[in-house]
Amino acid sequence: MRRLVGFALLLASLLGLVPSAAAEPVGMPALAVDLGDVEQVVLVRGRSWASSYATLEAYERTGDTWTRVLGPVTARIGRRGFSLDRNEGDGTSPAGVFTLTEAFGVFADPGSGLPYRQAGMHDWWVSDSASPLYNTWQVGPSAGRWNPNKGERLAFHAPTQYGHAVVIDYNRSPVVPGKGSAMFLHIVGRKATSGCVAVPKRTVVSLLRWLDPARRPVIAMGPDAWLQGT
Repeated sequence: MRRLVGFALLLASLLGLVPSAAAEPVGMPALAVDLGDVEQVVLVRGRSWASSYATLEAYERTGDTWTRVLGPVTARIGRRGFSLDRNEGDGTSPAGVFTLTEAFGVFADPGSGLPYRQAGMHDWWVSDSASPLYNTWQVGPSAGRWNPNKGERLAFHAPTQYGHAVVIDYNRSPVVPGKGSAMFLHIVGRKATSGCVAVPKRTVVSLLRWLDPARRPVIAMGPDAWLQGT
């Protein structure tokens, strides 16, 4: 009987059904961008400046050691790839390091570590660069405060993709008119985004539950070679 059990375990190991040994922790690649003193990083590495595909991973720091806690997961980004000089409506995702301080969604809070707002039918994200409310969350009606044709009515604009989302703090402090708005890490749809980062729903929910404001989370995003300075 012991021989049969041993043979079964060996066969299962060879077939990849059980691990033969504990997996070694995966460390974060050396980056050329400055992360400061943060302890959580969502890393989004694009294939090139022009590609709309990227790889998302999440890392946390203990002491001086970074360890991967999520990923790699395939992500979609802007349909025109990454840019260091993004402008409203150009279809690119901004390259750089940005804080992650809040979240929202059409669906109820799944247990987010970040402050979470559930989006209702009157909630908007303003993309009208002529409005003083540009790149902010507002409650409608617009009533002349912004052009409703230049904004996202959050509960209707992308109700499935915005089921859960993390706000990427791009162009928020200060807000520069025309440099881009409504940058989110949200649930993936059928194609590339207009500038956001999109991954499967289970990944968004896992990130929401993992992100901790006390650990100063950021997202570092851009072409892989640029992020690593190669």
